[in-house]
Amino acid sequence: MVSSVNRQPLILTGLVSGFDTASMINQLTQLQKAPITALQGQISDRQRRVDAIKDINGRLNNLLTAAKKFSDTAYLQTKSSSITPGGAAANIAVSAGP
Repeated sequence: MVSSVNRQPLILTGLVSGFDTASMINQLTQLQKAPITALQGQISDRQRRVDAIKDINGRLNNLLTAAKKFSDTAYLQTKSSSITPGGAAANIAVSAGP
């Protein structure tokens, strides 16, 4: 007959061995996590770059939309401006239709 015994792991805290094993295990765990932490930093940095590129892309699309309006002659015909020389400064008038 086989009986199972629930055994707890043996933990030496330096009392017997003279080593601070808890600290050593903690340091080894931190060393093991270092590559993961570095990759998480890279992921975060790349996500910021992606967000910046998306922002630039949106702004360029807005600029393109505004620039396309100038290819429509009706759009330009509704705009006018005039400059009248005068004294120390010129008088400038600008009007824009719908």
